[in-house]
Amino acid sequence: MRKFMCVLASLALAGGLTACTDELTVVNENQADAERALARPADVENLIANSFNTQHATTIGASTLNPQLFVFGMENYSNLANFGSATRAQIPRPPVNNSINNATAGENAGPYAGLHRAARAAAMGLNRVKTPGFIFFPPNAAQNARARAFANFVMGISLGQLAMAYDSSIIINEADPPNVLAAPLPLVDYVAQMQYALDRLDTALVDAALMTGQTIPATWLAQGAAVTQAQFIGLVRGWKARLRAAVARTPADVAGINWTAVRDDALAFLAVWGGAVPGSATDLGFVQNLSTTVGWGFGWLPTVYQSNSQNWHQAWGYMVYMAAGQADYDAWLGTAPALRQAFPIVTPDRRWPNGGAFCPGANCRLAQQCASGSVTGATCTPVGSPTSGPFQYWENRTSDWFGDPSANTQYRGQRFRALALANNTVGPYPSMNAAEMRLTAAEAYYRLADYVNAALYVNHTRVARGVLPAAPPDATTLVGGGAACVPRIPVGPTFTSSACGNLLEALKWEKRMETAYSRWGGWYFDGRRWGDLPEGTAIHWPVPYQELLTRQYTSFHQTGGSGPTALPRGNYGL
Repeated sequence: MRKFMCVLASLALAGGLTACTDELTVVNENQADAERALARPADVENLIANSFNTQHATTIGASTLNPQLFVFGMENYSNLANFGSATRAQIPRPPVNNSINNATAGENAGPYAGLHRAARAAAMGLNRVKTPGFIFFPPNAAQNARARAFANFVMGISLGQLAMAYDSSIIINEADPPNVLAAPLPLVDYVAQMQYALDRLDTALVDAALMTGQTIPATWLAQGAAVTQAQFIGLVRGWKARLRAAVARTPADVAGINWTAVRDDALAFLAVWGGAVPGSATDLGFVQNLSTTVGWGFGWLPTVYQSNSQNWHQAWGYMVYMAAGQADYDAWLGTAPALRQAFPIVTPDRRWPNGGAFCPGANCRLAQQCASGSVTGATCTPVGSPTSGPFQYWENRTSDWFGDPSANTQYRGQRFRALALANNTVGPYPSMNAAEMRLTAAEAYYRLADYVNAALYVNHTRVARGVLPAAPPDATTLVGGGAACVPRIPVGPTFTSSACGNLLEALKWEKRMETAYSRWGGWYFDGRRWGDLPEGTAIHWPVPYQELLTRQYTSFHQTGGSGPTALPRGNYGL
């Protein structure tokens, strides 16, 4: 009875009763205990399954580094202080400040902590699955293989994205000691981390080949239906293609990429996720069904489509005016930067609103707003402009916000507006669309000097969605269209006039149009590799000072602005 009373007292009082002298060990139920938390196979599987959403929630699902990546990559323009947008929008770019309590400290550190956390959760689950004697009930070797495959997949994509964005990070392994805070794991550079991440994805493929008869439940990946074994293998290979291409910091790094592997992995994704008719509405790729009510969201979307969304979100002039006609674009380029004015883009590219006979002219903007759907009703009746097509991704908005004259435009993305207006509660989101992988394969073909196939994959969307003249099957011929060619590229050394782009520029244009706002920092990672970003742009983020503090560092480095961690002036003269 005395022992029993001591146990009750210890549970009732946080410190227990020291008067009890019998030897007794009492478990502190409030202290984390992996053994207890993962005692059941179902708990282990749930930990592994939820680790994918942990990486999603810290990248696409969070307004942390994503807005900075959008602005750095010229995918989005905002001069608000929120999320560091105004700071990142400056040209030349200032350094990424990494001092204690800097203005973007939380945003800079968010993905760093979250992606490590996702990899750690997957590793803990993997450790249990690989423990001798671990079995599901009833015993199922294929289910065990599925758990191993998914854990390695999450570890690979989480650590791979860290390698994409940060100069150094931590390699996570299922055999790591449980108390890593006592002896912090070493930092490794992004090259070593990316290789480790790709190796993890290779291991995931080995395990996935053994999960015969198993599917990935829809809830694990925010899908509308279970993902088949073949589809999962294709998704892993799509991630390999994305990561391998995105790790390059400068155009000089392009030669070191295994483009044959990029091509083969991208094509493997398309074999199972590409639509039967390339360029069709059903050719979507890997589409997640976002719903914040069950924990899946896109944190940036609800913010940018507020009533005054133009101050959060508008297309960046330097990039999107490449679709404008020669006279308009050259006049804009030839105007002093501080005096530039936004103007309607009159373009044959059907992904932009078409004002018909009213463009160019005084009623062009209203006609485009009617075509966009941003203005409706009686106002649009006399205009009689064409309606929006199935692949119109941009709209001419109804109000303006004045920031940098070289950035301001009349346009914002409308592809995901319905999802945003539903308060991000439900809707489809193509987080790895088929067009991305086709254009990744196209770049691989281009780098391998197979220009015929490069053009073939560029033209899937260029012709079917943009309704533009086919890109030429060589590296030097310029795209057709004359003064109305798309894209038009600023010409050096003064960059005050433009010329039609070649196959590579057509490829870049397609990648930007077809993937805008659908990837974590997509234009930034591509533009970094292509050499298109403005002078001073950081080639990556530094290890956040919060991590360095725990390692007892006394100084905290920054990146960008100038020096070896900053990009030189880009291809477009910025």
